[in-house]
Amino acid sequence: MNPKHDVTRHAFVLLMTLVAGCVDAIAFVNAGVFPANMSGNTVVLAISWVNPSGSAHHGGHAGLVMLGFCVGSALASLVIQSERNEWSRSVNLVIFFSGIFLLGWGISLGCGGQGFSMGHLFTVAMAMGMQSATILHLNFPGAGTTTAVTSTLTTMVSRTVRLLRALWVPGYQLSSPSPWFPMMVFFLYLFGALIGGLARGIHTMIAVTIAGWLLIAIAFSEEFSSKDIRKSS
Repeated sequence: MNPKHDVTRHAFVLLMTLVAGCVDAIAFVNAGVFPANMSGNTVVLAISWVNPSGSAHHGGHAGLVMLGFCVGSALASLVIQSERNEWSRSVNLVIFFSGIFLLGWGISLGCGGQGFSMGHLFTVAMAMGMQSATILHLNFPGAGTTTAVTSTLTTMVSRTVRLLRALWVPGYQLSSPSPWFPMMVFFLYLFGALIGGLARGIHTMIAVTIAGWLLIAIAFSEEFSSKDIRKSS
């Protein structure tokens, strides 16, 4: 693996984490669900079952979003034919269409504010399911699926403790990787959520549109950089 290319790919994963946090925050503020974070939707769905009078509306959205996420994950798994951990053309294709779906969402938000209907939320959840399945396929240590915040936070803390032990305890051999990457994953998701939580009105459309273009740019950048590496090798 080309070290520079490896660093670039880690940066791409961090950008996808930023997108996931932004999308989750925007959808939660406006519709009470998380298109990328299925843990939150599971809780919302369960609460709607035991308290239908107050949460039935959000429960229906949560169930639909979970279904959309699963459909997106399944589609990504069907499209990606390469070996696990390989960033192939099919991976770029999945990321590209995830960005297209987000762009479509951004356009709908600018056309009368209809972007939080059941159909739109299903499509956005599909895009996030596709992205998460892609990251899972690539198996970036410490990244989870860009939305598995609990496991990412646990990895970050565990690696930090081991790193500090290696620095302070004589003779202790550090066997785990650096905590910096899961730390960046966590804070990029948090920062994306901050952006999404602040977005209002036209700024919501702008944030979603930028997120869509980011995914499309990642797909094209990775495709062309891979071509250059293949030619030089």
